[in-house]
Amino acid sequence: MKLNLQEKTVRDYLFSVVKYWMKDIGIDGWRLDVAYLIPNDFWREFRKICKEINPECLLVGELIHGPYSKWVDKDLLDAGTEYQVYKSIWSSINSQNMHELKAVLANSYHPQWGHLKDRIMMNFLGNHDTTRIRSILTDDRHLAVAFLILFTLNGFPKIYYGDEIGLKGIKTPQSDTDVRRPMVLPNGDWPSNGKEIFNMINKVIELRQKNHALIYGNLTALYADNETGNILAYLRQSSKQTLLVIINANFETMNTRIPLWNITLENERFKDILNTDDQQEYVVKNDQININNLESCWGKVLEKI
Repeated sequence: MKLNLQEKTVRDYLFSVVKYWMKDIGIDGWRLDVAYLIPNDFWREFRKICKEINPECLLVGELIHGPYSKWVDKDLLDAGTEYQVYKSIWSSINSQNMHELKAVLANSYHPQWGHLKDRIMMNFLGNHDTTRIRSILTDDRHLAVAFLILFTLNGFPKIYYGDEIGLKGIKTPQSDTDVRRPMVLPNGDWPSNGKEIFNMINKVIELRQKNHALIYGNLTALYADNETGNILAYLRQSSKQTLLVIINANFETMNTRIPLWNITLENERFKDILNTDDQQEYVVKNDQININNLESCWGKVLEKI
């Protein structure tokens, strides 16, 4: 059945449902399916009603393509799903080509000309319509890489239930049942390495919660290496903090040199806040920073001190 959203009686009924769930039940927001197929004027009125009930409610629309400004704006939805970043994370890792992700991040989020620099997007590694991240990656060791990237990007991260313990599931043209299986109970039969995956994700969640630049900062994509294709670096800067995120998707510990041209960080000192056992100071010299012992399938998050 297709509803005519231009009819006042239809809208009034839908908005009565909104009011019931927000006022009587007390939900905090909406994840809105196929938001890109709904007229803007409907979302504008939808937002007004929701924000009058709860100014802090979150309105996230499913968007599979741009222009995102058509649906995400101050008088429309708060945020949208970022499928371009989702695809480029796992694709770059699997194909050993971080240039792909670097290009998407630059095009999307560059502080001066990124087409999403003034938009809030929801980044993710999977949902009910996609193959689970543990199944789509070609090597389990890259799970940590994917989640470290997810939680150090701008916008806000979302975890699809079960991914935090490494559930597998493959979507086929015939069925998505495999990616929608019931969640494993805490005392149930967890997937292999589920506890380790859970602890790793807790670590990157805590990292994000404690660092202003990861929540509020802009993003500048800096570097993807040509030798292996598996090293990526980007800068997160807010009014209170500057962070340099360096990702290593190689299966070996690496030494690398990150160029920092046109960033005005000469002679600045950095310390690793991701790996607290690393007490080394990293200093920018000649517009570059040398990184030794970059752990395999992991990374460093360096804070300017």
